Amino acid sequence: MALGFLGAGGVRLPFAFVVLGLGSLLPVRECLAQSRGPAELVDLVLRTVTVEATKPSGESWDPLGGKPDLRVHVQCGTKRYKSPVKTDVYTHDFLAKAMRVRAGETVEFVVRDKDATADDEIGRTTLMLTTQHIQAGRAVVAGFGRVRQLAVEFRR
Repeated sequence: MALGFLGAGGVRLPFAFVVLGLGSLLPVRECLAQSRGPAELVDLVLRTVTVEATKPSGESWDPLGGKPDLRVHVQCGTKRYKSPVKTDVYTHDFLAKAMRVRAGETVEFVVRDKDATADDEIGRTTLMLTTQHIQAGRAVVAGFGRVRQLAVEFRR
């Protein structure tokens, strides 16, 4: 590590940097961030999903006043997961390991009513994972589309 000076207009401020060889310099805070390596991978476990009783139009999800057949699509980068379908429910605890994720990644959730011909999208949202989510072991997203709440857990 070495000490250098940054300055403009005659003012010089000290800063620390690491010499990487061949004259390359990297500020210490960036070097420390890189030395910690990538964030820890954890399991994202899909837990409870609760949806409204009707479509935005007020119609039921399925014919004859039927409840929705819930399926959740989860995507993070190139990783994708589709939950099993849970028929005729407004809420369900899937308790399903979806994928491995880490802080800093963005996860997209799409909740659908699975139908024979065409699925209805109930709600879509994204969640930027933070170290606080991982440390808490849980995250809850509420009020997107016709989804009241979607909860996930993070397991080491």
